[in-house]
Amino acid sequence: GQGSIFDMLGPGDTAKTGGAGAAVKEFSYASASATAEWAESELLSAEKETLGFYFSSHPLQSHIESLKTYATCAVEDLMEFDHEATVAVGGVISTSKEITTKKGDRMAFVTLDGLSGNVEVVVFSDLYAKVSELISGDRPVMVVGRTDKDEREVKLIATDMVPLEEAEKLEKKIKPRSVHVYVDSAPLDKARLVELKGILEENPGRSPVFLHVIYPDDRVVKMSMSEKIRVTTHAECLSRIESFSTGTTVKVL
Repeated sequence: GQGSIFDMLGPGDTAKTGGAGAAVKEFSYASASATAEWAESELLSAEKETLGFYFSSHPLQSHIESLKTYATCAVEDLMEFDHEATVAVGGVISTSKEITTKKGDRMAFVTLDGLSGNVEVVVFSDLYAKVSELISGDRPVMVVGRTDKDEREVKLIATDMVPLEEAEKLEKKIKPRSVHVYVDSAPLDKARLVELKGILEENPGRSPVFLHVIYPDDRVVKMSMSEKIRVTTHAECLSRIESFSTGTTVKVL
């Protein structure tokens, strides 16, 4: 059957446990002057141009929370999606090749760099006319598009693009997938449920969560989490959930 879970747990019952997300170092520029922030941007751009990679930091580090909240996945995880799946990913455009079509329209092929991977993004003329300034800069962006996938690689056909700090504008264009957690009934008691709740709350995002409790007689009871508990579908979050107990598995549907 399907019911509701965690309503029994009060707001003070959340475990103060560490998680994979805690290992991510975040940078805040809230106290820095506009000049200092611009100097940081120039420094990273110079590092990329000179060394071929970012050395002191990465332009996406200050946008970790936006990536977890609004991106469907990390760039390097796009191969896990089906052909023509609609996704949103964040990154920095490192290279671009602009061409003129036979009809005289401008379009572009760009490389979008994530924290640890990259993907080719095709920007057709209609969208190119709106976002050409973003393509030519080093500004972190959020791209919505359809996957173009074969056995060897995946590309992204862009349908929209905004500066990463404005990612919330794309929220309605991407339906969040749901996270399904499968766990044996044996280790579950109130204390363990509190621990699981804590893990989920440490990884906030847009995806609803469903708990599937598997009993020794092979019965499976599906329970929905509170609407207030939504998680990111990034790999580090899913791995953290699976570490909850031996045999715990996670599916994103």
